[in-house]
Amino acid sequence: MEHLHSGEAKHVCDSCGKNFSSKSNLTAHKKIHSGERPFECNVCHKRFRQKAHLQKHETTHSSATPYQCTVCDKAFGHPSNLNTHMATHSTVR
Repeated sequence: MEHLHSGEAKHVCDSCGKNFSSKSNLTAHKKIHSGERPFECNVCHKRFRQKAHLQKHETTHSSATPYQCTVCDKAFGHPSNLNTHMATHSTVR
């Protein structure tokens, strides 16, 4: 039984010794050492180690901008870009 909620890391990378609490996180991490990039963009053919990275990249090929600023109405294709933009409206300097 894995101890996912205890914080116990029982899956160790045999290349660098880094510990992971789940086998799936270890498997994803090992791709760093192998250079494996199994996820390919259908538009530009750039390859990624993780599906989530491919999915984020795919938004660069879309004109969709669903993340809209509530202050100035600028819109962005990815929430992290909106978050960065929102800092421009901050009164704390």
